[in-house]
Amino acid sequence: MPEVVCDECKKPITKKDDLVVRSQFHGFSFKKFHKGCYKDPYKGSAVFSIGSFLYGYGRPVNSKETTIRRIAASMALVILGLFILSIAKTFAMTLFAVLVIILSPLILLTKRAYVYLKYERPLD
Repeated sequence: MPEVVCDECKKPITKKDDLVVRSQFHGFSFKKFHKGCYKDPYKGSAVFSIGSFLYGYGRPVNSKETTIRRIAASMALVILGLFILSIAKTFAMTLFAVLVIILSPLILLTKRAYVYLKYERPLD
C-alpha cells in the first residue's frame, strides 16, 4: 500500500477523512495535506470566476463541493451539447455537439477519479 504523505508537515496521512488534495495549477500535479495543515488561499476572499465556480479551480479536489460542481458543470455541458445537436444544420456543428457531449464529462471528472484512485482508495 503506497503511503500518502502531507506536503506541509511531511507526516503520513492515515485516514481518508483527514486527507485534503489540492491541484497545482490546472494539471495533474497535486499537493496533499492533513485537514489541520491545509490553509485555504481563497478563504474569506471574494474571488469569483467561471472556472472557480463551476469546476472548483483552487479548491480541494476531493471535497464534496468541488465534486458536485464538476458533476453540475458536466450535466450543463451535456445539455448544451444536446441543444446544439438539435439545431445543428451542418456536419461540423453535429460533430462539435457530439464532442461536447462525450468529452466534457470525461475531462471534468477524470481529475476526481484520479485523486480517488491514487490517494483516497489506499486509505480505505
